[in-house]
Amino acid sequence: MLELKNISFEVSGDSGSKEILQQINLSLPDDCFMLESEKEELPAENNPLADIVDIQAQALLNLVSPEGFTLSSKAVKSEETVSNRKLRQGYGTMKEKDNGAGDTIFFNLYLIDKFGNAANKKKNTVLDYEMEYLLGGKASDKDNLEYVIGRIRILRFAVNYGYLLTDKDMQMEVDTLATTLSAVFLSPEIGPVIKHALLLAWAYGESLTDVKTLLAGKKVPAVKSKESWNLTLDGLLELAKNRSIPEGKETEEGNSYEQYLQMMLVLKSKEELSMRALDLVEINLRSGMEKTFFRADACVSGADFDMTCYLRRGIRYQYHILYQYQ
Repeated sequence: MLELKNISFEVSGDSGSKEILQQINLSLPDDCFMLESEKEELPAENNPLADIVDIQAQALLNLVSPEGFTLSSKAVKSEETVSNRKLRQGYGTMKEKDNGAGDTIFFNLYLIDKFGNAANKKKNTVLDYEMEYLLGGKASDKDNLEYVIGRIRILRFAVNYGYLLTDKDMQMEVDTLATTLSAVFLSPEIGPVIKHALLLAWAYGESLTDVKTLLAGKKVPAVKSKESWNLTLDGLLELAKNRSIPEGKETEEGNSYEQYLQMMLVLKSKEELSMRALDLVEINLRSGMEKTFFRADACVSGADFDMTCYLRRGIRYQYHILYQYQ
């Protein structure tokens, strides 16, 4: 949370956002989360930043849902899922296969192929946003989608803010507006504070545009350029007044929504993903395919045999065989 007196600007949806960025080797300056050293008060009257900040009060999904997008209201009972209920235990122990990095990559590709998401739904499933469930683990489609797009927004905010710091023309625009506002406030000494707040707000607004573009099925460049940047500074001020996020332009290069999901899978443990995948398999079999008897923890997952065969002439043949799912 970025805070100035009379101004607060939400950067993340939860307290773990900075940690998430560090995990993916992206970092924001500490003052993007809290500007404790800058205590100058910005007057409330004639302050366009107040309108910009007010967009945080709106539900994120309402802001970034593209035209024609219908939000799913589907949900499951978390207490009944494999990953949350008390499971039946089998007998014996079996040697587990040592999984390398290649196994994890193929497992993640399997998840992308078999489970749907907000941009590419599967038919006859209990949840519409299955990939989002694997990542968020929430009971409802809505909560899982909010979890995912909140983290994509954080990533896009970091990249967009970094680009703004390198573009001299855009910084000049911000300098001009900050100087004008500080003159209106009759407080030229707060110009740097206004400039910093405007840069953060501009990057935030562009990140919302990016999320809306991804949900619309388009790609977003990994790092923006003058040509691929969508939101003008004037557009940012209009966005704040109209509470309407524009959809970004179509580009051939960049990453799709599904590719962002793939990136996020890397941050999850295979054990956690495996259990949530079992949740989806079970609920789809029980509800979607009406196999109400099915329970994942009541299945035979492996069998270990020591076999002895007696042949002619007193020949005895012994061998060991193991069958199990990996």
